[in-house]
Amino acid sequence: MKTILEGDRIVIRHKKTDGRFSYTNLNKIRYLSDHKVITTMMIAYCEGKSYKSIISWINRVNSTLNALIEKTDINRLPETSNEWRIFIKNWYGITLTTSKLKAKIETRVSVWNKNIRPFLIFLQFRELIPIDVLVPPMGKVGEKIKSTSFKVSLIGETPPKRVEKNKDINNLIIPITLSRNDADYLDEIQFELERRRDKLYACLKNYWQAIKLHYEFGQKIFKSIDKEKLLSRINRKDVFDYNMRPGRVPPLRYHIAASNYKEGFNNCLFLLQEFGIGYSVAAYRHPAFPSKAISSYLLEGYDPFPECKIENVSEIPICNRINWCFGILCHRDISYITALLIMLNPKFTFESLLQSNISDKNGKTLLEITESGKTFSIEKMRAKSIKTEVLNDTSLEIISTITEMNVKNRKYADASIKDRLFLVLDRFGKKLVSPSHTRVSNWITGYDSSNSNAPYSGKCLMHFYPSLKEYGLIENTITHSKIRATEGVLEWFRTGSVRSASRRLGNSNRVALEHYIPKELIAAYNTRQIRRFQNLLITTATINENYLLEAVDFTTLNEGNCSYSIGKNRFLIA
Repeated sequence: MKTILEGDRIVIRHKKTDGRFSYTNLNKIRYLSDHKVITTMMIAYCEGKSYKSIISWINRVNSTLNALIEKTDINRLPETSNEWRIFIKNWYGITLTTSKLKAKIETRVSVWNKNIRPFLIFLQFRELIPIDVLVPPMGKVGEKIKSTSFKVSLIGETPPKRVEKNKDINNLIIPITLSRNDADYLDEIQFELERRRDKLYACLKNYWQAIKLHYEFGQKIFKSIDKEKLLSRINRKDVFDYNMRPGRVPPLRYHIAASNYKEGFNNCLFLLQEFGIGYSVAAYRHPAFPSKAISSYLLEGYDPFPECKIENVSEIPICNRINWCFGILCHRDISYITALLIMLNPKFTFESLLQSNISDKNGKTLLEITESGKTFSIEKMRAKSIKTEVLNDTSLEIISTITEMNVKNRKYADASIKDRLFLVLDRFGKKLVSPSHTRVSNWITGYDSSNSNAPYSGKCLMHFYPSLKEYGLIENTITHSKIRATEGVLEWFRTGSVRSASRRLGNSNRVALEHYIPKELIAAYNTRQIRRFQNLLITTATINENYLLEAVDFTTLNEGNCSYSIGKNRFLIA
């Protein structure tokens, strides 16, 4: 980040995740005679933060600070303690009242407590604000301050909470209802989670296998072409072959790069690679190609592509299948590949995986061989940590294949992003760029992030695998974060340990409990464990009594799901 003077305005330049630069106008700050001091501190405060966090923070601070400068008509930063107190007091009031900030009162309180106040405290640590100046927190709306610490209540008593009838928890690939808390519901949840997860995994893996098959198909074609002979004919403009027919009928003429027969299709693929990055309208305008579009040839019935296990393969545009042969992915492909990688490696989050690199800044590959096996490491920007996963065969195949693709194609990417794991062709078909977070996410969710109240009008995974509808995996039911949370919950089901689930997710126990494992599931699990203990205790006490079944509320001795042996008798205890 750096500040740039552009005429009579000051802008902050910061680098986006795709390597391009973004500029933020600081507006009124330029009127301060010592504006360099405050802008330098703003840059220092943002050091180490992600691009999204920087943009959000600057916009919130900038809107309120500009309103403060405009209203108080100051031309320099405060110097004395008293001046700073007045400055902070005015900023506090402006945050609550300014029309520059389009937000509710709750949001304004959050802006002060989470954005402005930490920055002012940061300035105190940097000795810009005197230490005797108080930077007050802003009280939450409706917050009551207790006049005494004494509270009359029973131990463990919690205040009742109203639960809406249709209130569901939707952070997994199935909704968790609050209207049920019986032990049987826990088993139903586990069964349905495993059922949907297995189906989703099969579809995602088949989609990846289709990409890999096309890529290997394309590489075989490129190796089979006599490059010198074909390019020599193109240079001589000898682009037609002739098929002689008996009699006085004129011979049939066909273009050597026409895609309606095997050899022509192979030549077309090779020439597309030779004269550009992949298939695009601009690349196909080269004189070496016929005037008829490649898609027109293929739509006439000729299908040169390998068979794949995509249920509705006709929904995949022909240009995408051609680019698979070159090892070029689109946003849809990256969406489904990242979902599969997250499912197999839950330590990887969607954002960190989308921005991951093949090698570090020193050129060292992040795909390594260790004592545990082959591992891949990514950086989690928000957590400021490196997460490493031991790869299984499918994950290793995905990362090694995409790495191979990038080695061939990264010459078309800018230097700042050439080591990225995921790259896509830009809309002009001229270079590779970083994928858009929103466009990648939309392809699996079927959800338009620009309008949370309307369904996404485009396509999602169900359009390519209609069988997902039978499993309830339709639009707006799948997200990358839900897939990751589901893996953590399934690990918790398998082991009964929050620690094991948090270890699989790469988070702390507190984070796993707070964000990934629904409290309702833990309550149902505890209820089942207590019920099992009670039944075990009652069974032990009434082992030889006639009223055993009545005491444990069983109809037969075969009921239950927890096996336990007592003496010579063996019972199934629920």
